[in-house]
Amino acid sequence: MQIKSADTAVQKWLEEQMTPGISADSNAIVMSTEVRRLMADTAYRDSVYRQPYTFTDVGHSLAATNLRRAFWQMINLYPQNKQRVLRYIVAYDELIDSDRLVASSFYTYALLDPRITKIDGGKPAIIHPDVMDSLFRNMNEIIDYILQYRVTHPQKKK
Repeated sequence: MQIKSADTAVQKWLEEQMTPGISADSNAIVMSTEVRRLMADTAYRDSVYRQPYTFTDVGHSLAATNLRRAFWQMINLYPQNKQRVLRYIVAYDELIDSDRLVASSFYTYALLDPRITKIDGGKPAIIHPDVMDSLFRNMNEIIDYILQYRVTHPQKKK
C-alpha cells in the first residue's frame, strides 16, 4: 500500500511532514509548531542539531516517524555520503514526493541551525550565511537528482 492512499490520520501526519516549517505569505512569516519549539527550547534545539550527524541519527528519526528530521540529517550527510543518501531518498520517492520532503526539511531546520543562526532576544540572527548557502546547494542537488531519477526510472514512481 502506498502512503498516499492511507487513512486520514496518516494523511494529516504526512502533510505536516511535507509542509515547510517556515513560510511566508503576503502578510506575514508563518512558523510551524516545530519551528517555534526550536526557537523557544534550547535543550530541544541542541538535541535536533547534534553534530556530527550520523546514519544512526537518521535511523532514530525514521523509527520515531519524523521523516522531515531524518531528511534534514541526510541533507547534512550528503556531501560526504552522496550515493548512500541518494539511494535512501529515492527509495522513499516510490511512496511519497521526496523532493517536497527534502525542501520541507530544509525550510524547517536550516534557518535555526546554530551553525547558521544565533537566537538573540527570541529572534533569529543569521551569522553564517555561507553555511546556509552550502546546505541550500545540497538540497538543490538532491532535488535535481530526484527529478532526473523520475525521468530515467518512470516505472518506480507510483
